[in-house]
Amino acid sequence: MKRRKLIRSAGLLGSTLAVAPLAHSSGVSTGSGPKGVEKNSAFLHGVASGDPLQDRFIIWTRISSDDAGSGPLHWLVASDRDFNNVLRQGQLTVSAERDFTAKIDVAGLQEGRQYFYRFVFAGEQSPVGQCRTLATKNHLSARLAVVSCSNFPAGYFNVYREIAKDPGYDAVLHLGDYLYEYGQGGYATENAEALNRVPFPQTEIKSLSDYRKRHGQYKSDVDLQAMHAAHPMICVWDDHEFANNAWQNGSPKEGDESNWLKRKNAALQAYYEWMPVRENSEHGINRHFRFGNLLSLSMLDTRLKGREKQPNRKAFTLGFQQDREMLGEAQQIWLEEQLKSSQDTVWTVIGQQVLLSSLNTPDLNGIADPEGDSMFARYRSRKHYKNTISNSHYGLPLLLDAWDGYPKARERFLKLLSKYGKNHIVLTGDIHTGICSEIPVPGEETKKITELVTASVTSPGLDDYFPSLPDKSVGEAFQQKNPHMSYINGKDKGWLDVNFTKENVEANWKVVDSIDSYNYNVSTKFTKTVQVQS
Repeated sequence: MKRRKLIRSAGLLGSTLAVAPLAHSSGVSTGSGPKGVEKNSAFLHGVASGDPLQDRFIIWTRISSDDAGSGPLHWLVASDRDFNNVLRQGQLTVSAERDFTAKIDVAGLQEGRQYFYRFVFAGEQSPVGQCRTLATKNHLSARLAVVSCSNFPAGYFNVYREIAKDPGYDAVLHLGDYLYEYGQGGYATENAEALNRVPFPQTEIKSLSDYRKRHGQYKSDVDLQAMHAAHPMICVWDDHEFANNAWQNGSPKEGDESNWLKRKNAALQAYYEWMPVRENSEHGINRHFRFGNLLSLSMLDTRLKGREKQPNRKAFTLGFQQDREMLGEAQQIWLEEQLKSSQDTVWTVIGQQVLLSSLNTPDLNGIADPEGDSMFARYRSRKHYKNTISNSHYGLPLLLDAWDGYPKARERFLKLLSKYGKNHIVLTGDIHTGICSEIPVPGEETKKITELVTASVTSPGLDDYFPSLPDKSVGEAFQQKNPHMSYINGKDKGWLDVNFTKENVEANWKVVDSIDSYNYNVSTKFTKTVQVQS
């Protein structure tokens, strides 16, 4: 009680969070990336901040030493990197109950200010992190780095390294698949041994201990640590933080609902322990952020909160498209409340997981290589891949796990957005492919909503599923089939650099040319400018 009163009196909420046997808590990333903490450090998993508001933000760390619960963990927030002017401080004790992680909601801060934070345990100081609070009114610009689909065994997090090096971002938006659940030999692990990035544990994760260990392995990556220390993160989950193609009440691998609930709850607990996200029992992962009167950002859950099971492809093909929920009633009510209260901002921004635009499959016969190195052939069968190419002339939607599988729910969502405000931007992840799209609002064909889709950090993209024949381009075929898309890039890995001003939004698709080496080049593949509509 004394410790809790101390924290509350400082105007803060402290929560203790960390794990299984410490020797097995995580793997340690190697390579010539940014210098990480020493291997014998109490802070093997670095520090992180998240969910900045006008007067507060989350700070996070984990104690990794054998004596983690033996004494207090001190935290400090200062206005300068040298901590000559400490503004907030407190202490707490971590425990195995929350995997020896610590998460504090630091309140009582000033708007629009840069702050520095660190932790101290048993005389050892953590790396220094930095975070900026949001402005109440005069946010003249806001710059976001948008990422998703960061698969540890698939390659190096060079994208994270580049984001960490750029001091100009207000926040990093991670739109899901922060980690992947597969074991060695599973999805995108072909190069894991050569890269010294074999997933830990080596089997698919299902228990609380498993999910904690996998989070620990990802947090050991020095490039990820550098990005977390450099910028606050605003994140949502997608399916792979739980299980592939999950929905509210199940996943393809967990046929029994009780098994699914046990697995989902384990993944949820580990996520909240290890991520710098503000916890809210009523609204779950839904959060709202105002960057002054410049933009409002609503973070949605298109995976667990209200989503019904994906349609059966055969039934969908035959036209049996029952009305399936994507968001659910409670989330739609919450979203409408945010939209109503934010009509005074210039930009209305949605952060969500799966592709909102329709993506119909072009005729890939004579374009895709049926004998090529396809992810379909590798993880399904060569026969399945060839049949997919053969049947592509029907022009059906490629992804029924995306909004294409929920067309009536998509129509309701688009109409709800159109009802409030004039300048809408939807930020999307999941598909491992950079896309820029203009989506017509049903019944208002002159009105369009811009969707900006980030490439993956490391996960295989569209071109890895459909390799092209010589002198052919699967990407160009998809773009011709879907003229509402001005850009499709399923080859390159990268991130979205999005800058908001009162006049326009400029989105740059940044890419790295290698995830197999720390020697790589960075370039901008496409730029989209959206002018404000008065």
